[in-house]
Amino acid sequence: MGILEQIGFVTTRALLAFIVFTFGTLAASAVKRIVKISLKRINANQAIALLKYPYDIEHIAGALSFYLVYIITALITFWLLGIASIVAGLILLLLAILSVLTAASFSKDLLPNLYGWYQLKTKKKIKVGSKISFTKVEGTVKKIKFTKTLVQNKQGDLLHVPNALFKD
Repeated sequence: MGILEQIGFVTTRALLAFIVFTFGTLAASAVKRIVKISLKRINANQAIALLKYPYDIEHIAGALSFYLVYIITALITFWLLGIASIVAGLILLLLAILSVLTAASFSKDLLPNLYGWYQLKTKKKIKVGSKISFTKVEGTVKKIKFTKTLVQNKQGDLLHVPNALFKD
């Protein structure tokens, strides 16, 4: 295959990808309108309101249908351009990074509180029924949970104290 044939092949695929993307975007907008009009005709929002659902289901369904068609169009466009595997790899990498960040954010509070719970259970300095007093918390320990300790103050309020405050 000569260089001119390769240029022609690449140009043809790029032009085809542009056409697919353009018509896919227009189709996504059309599908959105059709879904919204169809749901409006059957009074979907009024039917959902009877179930005490406070959202605009016509708008939500229209937006979801738009994004579904748009994503399918983008995937077909990437496939035509020959970069679908690269884009899929980047999306998987992004999802992995988001998963790690989510786990790190979650464990930032969880791990110190679990360690505090472990300290409370092993050292047994503070038990259910103990009177405690420290930094704006004063009362009787009602329950020791994994991440928090329930303390009832003099006014009868139940305070949720993070176990991280009890670790040595």
